[in-house]
Order: sequence, then C-alpha cells, then structure tokens
Amino acid sequence: LKHCDLYGQLQVAARPSWQSAGNYLGISQRIYTAVHDFLAGQNGSTDVTTVLQRLSVDVEVLAGTYVDPSKGPPVYIEWTSVLGLMMVSLHVLALLLFAATAVFLLWYRNLRMVRKSFPYFCVLMIIGAMTNLSTIFVYTGYPTNLTCILQPWMLCLSFSFTMIALLEKNWRIFRIFNNPYMKMLRFSWRQFIMRAFVGLILQVAVLTVWTLLDPPIPSRVFLSDSNYVTCRSTSSKFHYTMIGILLALNVILVGAAIALAWLTRRVRSEYNEARKIGLIVWNTASFSFIGLTIIFIDILGAPVLYAIRSAILLETNLFFLICFFGSTLRAVIHRQALVSRDSSTDGSGGSKDANLFGRRRTVEANGEAAHMPQSAQMIVHTGTLVGRAGKSKLGLSLAPVHQYQIMLEPGRRFISILAEDDLSTGTGLSLRINTCETTNALRDADGIYTFGVIFNNKHSFQFMTSSKEVVDAWLDRFQGGTATTHNGTSVVSPARGSMPSEFV
Repeated sequence: LKHCDLYGQLQVAARPSWQSAGNYLGISQRIYTAVHDFLAGQNGSTDVTTVLQRLSVDVEVLAGTYVDPSKGPPVYIEWTSVLGLMMVSLHVLALLLFAATAVFLLWYRNLRMVRKSFPYFCVLMIIGAMTNLSTIFVYTGYPTNLTCILQPWMLCLSFSFTMIALLEKNWRIFRIFNNPYMKMLRFSWRQFIMRAFVGLILQVAVLTVWTLLDPPIPSRVFLSDSNYVTCRSTSSKFHYTMIGILLALNVILVGAAIALAWLTRRVRSEYNEARKIGLIVWNTASFSFIGLTIIFIDILGAPVLYAIRSAILLETNLFFLICFFGSTLRAVIHRQALVSRDSSTDGSGGSKDANLFGRRRTVEANGEAAHMPQSAQMIVHTGTLVGRAGKSKLGLSLAPVHQYQIMLEPGRRFISILAEDDLSTGTGLSLRINTCETTNALRDADGIYTFGVIFNNKHSFQFMTSSKEVVDAWLDRFQGGTATTHNGTSVVSPARGSMPSEFV
C-alpha cells in the first residue's frame, strides 16, 4: 500500500483516438503490465518516474507516434532554402512568361494569324497552365491542413481546365471544317460553360468526397536516419484510390483531345494542331509517368521528391507554351518586323508590296494584260467544290469531305483537282480526260444537291452544293460543253461550291 499514491502521479501517455485505435488494446495491456510489474517489484525499478518514462516511449511506439530524438525535427522545404528559392524563382519566371503571352495574344487578337488560333480559348488554356504552375506555392514551406487540401484541387482542376479549353477550341474547328452543307453554326460562351461544367463536375465531386471523408493532412514519414512531412490521408488505401480516380478522369480528357486532334488532322494547315497536341500529350504523359513512378518512393526524401515534382511541372508547362504558342508568336513578330521595315523604306509610309500589288490590280483592270496574241490564248475554268473522292461506292461513302480546287482546260481536256491539303504541296489529281461519266443531281430535304463524276472509269468524285445553277455549270464543263459564266466571278460562297470562273 506504500505505492497507493502511484495513480495520482500517472501521466497521460496516449489517449484513445483515430491514430491509436488500432493498437488501443495493446496499449492498455502494456500500461497494465508496467504498473503491475512495478507494484510487484518485478521490473527492478524503485523510481516511479523512470517507469512512467519507459511506459510513455513504449505506448508511443505501439500507437505509431514515437519520434526518435536522434533523428531530429522533420525535414521540409523552407522558403529560404536554396532549393526552395531556386524552384520558386523559376516558376515565377514561367508565370510571367505565360502572362506576357496572354497579353500578347489579346493585343494582336485582330490579326488573322492570331484570330485563327481562337485567342480567347488560348488565354483560358494559359490561365489553366498558370494555376498549375502556382501549385509550387502550396508545396513549399511547412505543410498545413489548408495547403494539403489545396494541392490535389489545384493540380487536377488546372489540368482539366486547360484540356477542356483545348477540347472546345478543337471542337469548333472540327465543326467548322466538317460542315459540307454550310449549315449555320452558332457558338456561344454559354455552350462552352455548360460543356466545361460537365467536364469538371465529376472531378469536383471526387475532390469534395476526398475533402469531406478523409482529407490529406500533414503526415510524417520516417526513414532510417531522418523523417519528413508530407500530405496524406489517414487511410493510405483511400488516399491512393482517390488519386487513381482523378488520374482516370484526366486520362479520359487526354484521350478526347487525341481523338479530336485525329479528326482535325486534315483541316487547313494554319488550323491544324494535331501534331502540336500529339507532342504535348506525349511529353506530358511521359513525364507524368516518370513522376508518378518516383514521387511515391518515400526513401528518396523530401528534397528529392520536391525537386522532381517541381521540375516536371515546370517542364511540361513550358513545353506546352513553346509547342502550342511558339509558331503563332513567331509569325506575329516576323510580320511586325516586315511591316516596320517596309514602312521605313517606303516614303509614303505604306508597304512596297502592297503598293506593287495595287498597281498590278490597276493594270489588269485597265486591260494592259489583254494584249496577248490570239493564237497564244488558252481558256481555263477554275472554281471550288465540296465533295468526296474514292475508288468504289463504299470507299466514296466513307471518304472524308474536302474542299477541292478545280482547274479545267477544255481545249486540251485536261483537269487538275486539288484538295485543300494538297494546295501547299501542289500534289493532287491531274489527268487528261478520256471519258467522263456524270450522274444526275439529287436534291435532299435540306436543299443540298449531290452529283457524281467518274473520270477515265477509275477516278470517282461526289460533289455537293446548294445551288442548282452551280451543278448545271460544272456538269456542262465536265462534259465539254459551253455553259455561260457570270463575268468570271463566283456566284456563291467557295465553301458551298462556286461557278467555274473563266479566264484567258
């Protein structure tokens, strides 16, 4: 009974909590055993303070909260450290570069070379990339509950927002160039907001569930000779499950971007971004795979994991900036340099090329180009039609729709048909017409006329236009007739089909 006051001197070693719940029974048994052995004189100690100190260490080990004093305080990336200063400075420079690019695009948004890239959607993509780069600020410094929660939110939503803006941009290009009947297309910001909402709502739902049920919190990782602080949920299984779901949702967005890039691979070169998107997806996927393989290896330590994560974010975003916007920025800068040079060399303050072009148009209008000898004159019919090409009925029905530039020399019965993709290379179909079979034009419910032409029994085309006058004119020309033209000018939009123009 001389130790009856023992319980009055007991210190709290561990309280039942979510951290010690799994070992609570073992902790209770250890406390009971230590007190019983001391009272029975079996542990060889007469000092109750020593018993309690040993008991405290044993309980912390069982609870998983023990920190070896020899390992020192936890390691984290301080703002003032060399690594922290270097990475934050590089990310700030990248943010300034992205901001300058956005201002540049908005300033020159009325130039055709910028307008064709949909500058407002480019700015939205830049905002997403800048948010992605800004995650450096929640990975630097000692983690808190707030910064741990912000990390997955900023990473996932910034990447998704960039991909959704890219998808909307390419979707509009696809709709415009895959519109053979030239139906009226209306694009609005309301439609984009609705599609963006659908694309983001699943990720927001997953992130909300993660935040409410078991959010990432500062957690210590113990190595053989050190320990560091990182952000993890209390349940590792739940933590990695949430990461897997978010990765799967973003992979779906990347897959959709690749699919749209493939569908728009044959549009005009100035609108074609299939190669750019392919390079960006390849680069992002490669470095993300490397990062995901490495950043969960705890033994690398906090500085190495921080450096790898920061370097991957920096590289993928800068590659996106250079690959996606580099050609546009270079073209604008080159154009402005040419304009400045021409303005400085032309006394009138205008471009020499523009003046020469205007003079040439004036000469042609005055008829100075009409003094060619009659024997050297050659009649050529030109125009554009929308249609398909194939070697069989099945191939024709499955062939993509293109805009074709047609040049016909009735005197030599020679024809050249170039798709829009062939205009830059000069390749295409060129042949002398030996036989020409045509089909009657059929009019569908939308008022679109479709007619077929087979040259030399092997080159099949199916053309579409909304004008019966254009149909009759082209059929007459293909068959070697003398259909009248309208002063050599197009009577309908070239995208819908044009009257064959005649020049000498």
